[in-house]
Amino acid sequence: MNTEEVNIYISAMSMENSLLQSYRTLFLAIEAALFAANFALNQFSAEKFITGIEIAGLIIGFMWIIVCHAKGKDVDKWKTLLLEETEKEDCFSYMESRFSLAGGKVARYWFNWIMPVLVILLWVYIMVKLT
Repeated sequence: MNTEEVNIYISAMSMENSLLQSYRTLFLAIEAALFAANFALNQFSAEKFITGIEIAGLIIGFMWIIVCHAKGKDVDKWKTLLLEETEKEDCFSYMESRFSLAGGKVARYWFNWIMPVLVILLWVYIMVKLT
């Protein structure tokens, strides 16, 4: 095991994961602000602004999926290199690909796919039913 390469892989994977978490937080905050603005403007019947906000919400929802999926692949790239480098080491066995609830594939699937799709469906519902 080359310790220098392992350190580089861990640092790179940590940086990519940090960016992934930041993007998720950013998308969630933007969507929350757009929902709040949409409902506030609904009180004043400002339809032309409301439609723009709803379209922006849909676009941000799709961007959420695309960006976070791509960034997740970057995290996986470094994780794969790390696992290959530390092939027979027990200290990284928790990172092996498998179905797990603790920070594994289920969490990534939820935050990169299910959550944004639910937000998109909510925007569609708002556009169809509330306007």
